[in-house]
Amino acid sequence: MNWLIDLFTNPFLITSVSSWFIAQLMKTIIYAIINKKIDLTWMFSDGAMPSGHSATVSSLAVFAALQYVSVRRDTEKLERWGLCGMFAILATISLFSSYHTAYLVLCGIVTGVLIVYG
Repeated sequence: MNWLIDLFTNPFLITSVSSWFIAQLMKTIIYAIINKKIDLTWMFSDGAMPSGHSATVSSLAVFAALQYVSVRRDTEKLERWGLCGMFAILATISLFSSYHTAYLVLCGIVTGVLIVYG
């Protein structure tokens, strides 16, 4: 049962899922304002602005970097610094594979980074 608690209290997971949720919520609200009707299917849809994919992977990469950048001189933690590189590569791959328009991706990246700093 501890693994379940660890899973749901994992700050990397919380940050990523929160970023995705907020991006999807923003997308739903923007759609409602423009079309003057609420359509909750936008909470689980692809496309539109901001990109949920971009927000998710950007927040994960930035959060990982911030977690390890201050401890990079510690030998034990330096090995974990490689995780930041891995997250950055995965973020880049995900951003290019879900690339719709530069504007959507940029808005998603900004959303993800703001979640980390917010």
